[in-house]
Amino acid sequence: MPVDFTFHKVGEGLFYSGRIDNFNFVYDCGAQCDSQHKSRHLNSVVDNYTSALRTAKANVDLLILSHLHEDHVAGLNRLLSQVSVDIVMLPYLPPFERLMVALRRTNLGQWFRDFLADPVDFLIRKGAKKVILVGGREPSPPEDVPIVRERSENEREKLDLDGMPPDEPLRNEVLDNDSQLKKYDNKELLTKKHAGYAKAKGIWLFRFFNYRADDSKKASFIKCVRTIIPTDDIVKVIRNKQKLQLLRQCYKLLRGDFNNTSLLVYHAPIAWERQEPFYPWNGSVNVASVCLNNELVIHPHGSIGQFLTGDINLKRKLAEIEIHYSSHLSQIGMILAPHHGSRSSWNGTLLNKIPKKCSWVTSAGVKSKYHPSPSVIQDIIHSGSTVFKSNELNEISIRGLVLA
Repeated sequence: MPVDFTFHKVGEGLFYSGRIDNFNFVYDCGAQCDSQHKSRHLNSVVDNYTSALRTAKANVDLLILSHLHEDHVAGLNRLLSQVSVDIVMLPYLPPFERLMVALRRTNLGQWFRDFLADPVDFLIRKGAKKVILVGGREPSPPEDVPIVRERSENEREKLDLDGMPPDEPLRNEVLDNDSQLKKYDNKELLTKKHAGYAKAKGIWLFRFFNYRADDSKKASFIKCVRTIIPTDDIVKVIRNKQKLQLLRQCYKLLRGDFNNTSLLVYHAPIAWERQEPFYPWNGSVNVASVCLNNELVIHPHGSIGQFLTGDINLKRKLAEIEIHYSSHLSQIGMILAPHHGSRSSWNGTLLNKIPKKCSWVTSAGVKSKYHPSPSVIQDIIHSGSTVFKSNELNEISIRGLVLA
């Protein structure tokens, strides 16, 4: 069964796609679009991806949004307008936190304001069959995943979410804060804890990790907003460009990237009963390669497990990540440097928890002043690992064959 995964060349942002036989998934679909040239470039990359899907008469089975910042979702409207999406998974942000995201930029398009105002409704109206809001308050140590011996035809085709328990406290919070979503409750809209696993085609696992923003500064922000617009519906405010302009002063109280939340995902083959000595870690991959713009550059002798980190802040959350992914860290073959390789989100201690020959990817613009940080790259290289740069020029693909 062929598998391949690609960090698309979008520059300062992230657009990652994966294919497991005929199961297609996407993790983030965005780039920093502060010029028409960058917008056109992102549109071209998204068009190339969706054109390939339509040629194969395929759709996106799973779309994962790590968080709602523009550089991770700017291509979302174009993607959803060109292909159908079955399931979307994303973290939940209450209305005031979505307002914070809306106030980060002054030149948001109307579709993006509509998306931030009500992400669930936007996604369902765009054709998503299910929207899964993922909660995560405490890290959850991994559970054993049953070894698959025989798969039914049903297991071969679907994404199985039964291994992720429902999150009733999150459901109550969502319906309290966004009462307009009651029409979707337990039908198109579900809430899941980040504990457990999701499985694709019976052979591939996805394990998520989510964390919520620090509330320490939110009270002063809300007070400022309510001083300017005492009774306005926040969902409607997010859609209103003029009112957003009035509230820009409130965002300055947050002093920085306040709600830098991220939904992380580790994905890899499930350990099968059959073992191969060349791949002692699980024995399910017999061909694996990493390509830079279709040119083979490395054969990873080990895991094809990948860890996608969004904009996670490792300085704050590494201890929780270690607990949550304790049985998987040693199986990572490739990892995305968090926050485009930013020094402010970096914690070099992680290098001691993962394989020394692990490959790293930075997704940043060629002319970016801040990303990736030279000191982060230096730390990674000194640890014995390889760094691949995904930017406007370089596309990075990981390809393999799973014995199914």
